[in-house]
Amino acid sequence: MIPQAEADVIDNGEVRYFIWPDSGAWGFSVVPVARKSDQLYLGAQQIFPFEDENWMIHYFDGTW
Repeated sequence: MIPQAEADVIDNGEVRYFIWPDSGAWGFSVVPVARKSDQLYLGAQQIFPFEDENWMIHYFDGTW
């Protein structure tokens, strides 16, 4: 998902965040990529939903 050309231009001491829509959920994914001492480091992918599941609980049990 991360284009090689985009990763190649990351300078030492720089972090870039790659963001794309999450095809399996209503939200998006974020992956940080950093370069330190000419070595690329890939962070863990994190998924950020647009809505949490709490709205369903509140809606159906009447405790807004």
